Amino acid sequence: NLVHVGGGLLDVRREILVGNVSEGYLMITNGSVMARSTFKVGDGAASTGVVSVADGSLVATGQITIANSGVGSMDISGGSVVGKNIFSIGGEAGSTGTVTISGGALSSVSHMYVGTYGQGTLTQDGGTVRSAETSACRIATRRSAPTP
Repeated sequence: NLVHVGGGLLDVRREILVGNVSEGYLMITNGSVMARSTFKVGDGAASTGVVSVADGSLVATGQITIANSGVGSMDISGGSVVGKNIFSIGGEAGSTGTVTISGGALSSVSHMYVGTYGQGTLTQDGGTVRSAETSACRIATRRSAPTP
């Protein structure tokens, strides 16, 4: 299940789920995706979601969650990802979320959580990561230590 946005605008009035009950893939290579609600990757417990942003933009007016209950990953090599609410990696218990940024920009207007209740990993080799909230980035908010 693949959606490729290679130009233009994909404007969704409700939530976007990439990998809801099975596997889902979203590739943004040149164009824009607007979620006018939440944006979840790896939403269901048995699901896998993969998002790749090579150019263009992804904007969500609601919360962005990478690995809500399943397995989710986001790779940003160019363009921008903007969350107008909380940005969370590893949302619920049992989830595994990974975000890798090597170019472009990732920004959250609110809090940024890495490992909320699940396992979260944020790797930055380039680009820009910004959180506008004063309590900027909370790492392992519900876990005592990462698992090697």
